[in-house]
Amino acid sequence: MLANLTKIFHLLTARKKQGYIVGGFVRDWLLKRETNDIDIAVNTDAISIAQEVARELGGKFVLLDSANDIARVVASEAESPEGTPQNAESASLEGHFDFSSFFSEIKSDLARRDFTIDAMALELGSVVAAGRSAAAMAVEQGSVVEAGESAAGGSQKAAGTSAAGRSAAAMAVQQGSVVEVGESAAAGSRKTAGTSAAARHGKGAKAPPQKRLSVKLIDPFSGRADLKDKTIRGVSGQIFEADPARLLRAVRLAAELDFTIEANTESLIIRDSKAVTEVPGERSREELLRMLSRPRAAYYLRYLDRLGLLCALIPELADGKGVEQPTMHFWDVFEHSLQTVAAIEFLVRENDWEYSNEAMLAVAPWSDAIERRLSEGVAAGSNHKVLLKLAGLLHDVAKPMTKSIDDTGRARFLGHTQKGAEMTANILERLRFSNRETKLVENLVYNHLRPAQMADGELPTQRAIYRYFRDTGDGSIDILVLALADYLASRGPLVSMEEWNRHCRLMNYILEEHDKQQAKILPVKLIDGNDIMSTFGLTPGSLIGKLLAVVNEAHASGEISTREEALALAQRELALASRQKTGVSRKSRHPAVRTISDAKAG
Repeated sequence: MLANLTKIFHLLTARKKQGYIVGGFVRDWLLKRETNDIDIAVNTDAISIAQEVARELGGKFVLLDSANDIARVVASEAESPEGTPQNAESASLEGHFDFSSFFSEIKSDLARRDFTIDAMALELGSVVAAGRSAAAMAVEQGSVVEAGESAAGGSQKAAGTSAAGRSAAAMAVQQGSVVEVGESAAAGSRKTAGTSAAARHGKGAKAPPQKRLSVKLIDPFSGRADLKDKTIRGVSGQIFEADPARLLRAVRLAAELDFTIEANTESLIIRDSKAVTEVPGERSREELLRMLSRPRAAYYLRYLDRLGLLCALIPELADGKGVEQPTMHFWDVFEHSLQTVAAIEFLVRENDWEYSNEAMLAVAPWSDAIERRLSEGVAAGSNHKVLLKLAGLLHDVAKPMTKSIDDTGRARFLGHTQKGAEMTANILERLRFSNRETKLVENLVYNHLRPAQMADGELPTQRAIYRYFRDTGDGSIDILVLALADYLASRGPLVSMEEWNRHCRLMNYILEEHDKQQAKILPVKLIDGNDIMSTFGLTPGSLIGKLLAVVNEAHASGEISTREEALALAQRELALASRQKTGVSRKSRHPAVRTISDAKAG
């Protein structure tokens, strides 16, 4: 990253312009969090500078906001800092640079930002100089060891190898550049590299004199103090009016950093909460997904609701407040939905649930295969686990509108899964989720009752298990977890171990029998499409796939086990289809269909 920053600095200097590293990068640097994404404010046209930088770095230019003069350059680290070798790690790292404009002074630019912890800046030239000096010092001293590594341990790395791909500021911290204004490079080096020089020159040897370096932190709103206090504080009272997406961002930052939003900023959020409806769907989606990716997502969803943001963002959820359910449910629809997300986090081993215990977790389905499945990506910024939590939030969204009272006085929610799936699709389309994400969550909402319905008091049949996995596709594992979380969130503090054991036995049985079915079908196929076409004289088409599906289902459920039985079943299905087509002969429907006997005779 330092090599690219150096090029950007030289490009700006040649045009007699200034650049400052601002925002989240500075915050993460001070928190010692690694990042390859850097915001740079320039006192010129940011879009034209970004275009030049993209050409200089061989990167990709992306226009983010023409009205506010914001553009991005996506670039890979193509070379190491001067004087240092390059390795595969530094060569392969990719980051992006977001450029924005300011036209008076940098402090005025910082005053337009959202939170004090993001309203700090570093002068670009100082960062580049500090990083290059740190690299040079490391070369002079031998190999700089990373924090906690012994200089004599044989794992010495020249400056610019492991650190070259990291940010210049982070590298400066690791290699001795000043972290705080006025701190000497030698002092910084002692903090991280320890006694690498002494190790080279012998015990007690003096390290060579080092030049005093400084990277001046520009911090007009005391953001560094708020970082130390783990506080999110607005820069001004107009921050949410200027950009309503900051309403969601405040809570997302609190979730990611484990910070607290201070009281006055909370009041501003509540005051401006309705403005969240003005946030473009793409930005709402990103903030929501990042919140859901955190282990305490249920807590922050509840926090969003307390601030007036959750139901403003997804108004369909508000209808569930106060909607009572049958006596087996401890909470109303809205609280049940939030508790379902919390139960999901418990079942996927992310967080405790206040009504759980170790015995409950011990019998719940879990394996490396389930964990891998839930970690699989679905789209940019989402995976199965994150979307499972979203499905938990939305799975009963249609209950308020489908509620009815039967003759016995019991509340019923007939059709709420189908209607809920439709509503979920509309919500996610509004928030600009991808088609794949939308279909997956829709699938989970539609089928969340199916695992329990498969059993009907008994263990499900082999055919029922096969059809479940066939119909639910890539959401099959997710739905089993959702069904268990739904049960826990229904009973709450009233859950009994006897009932819980029964539910877990069912889910474990479904998973185990599915694995056995896959072990039967995948290694050995009794017949394939070519067998069907050649035996019965059929041509390629959807009919072949339907016949194979019937054969595979029978094979998985143990009803057939040989090639002859598979062909006989296919023949019976063809005959049945022919009889059901009233007035149409089998020959006219399947011109060249031959029976097995015909095939043998021919």
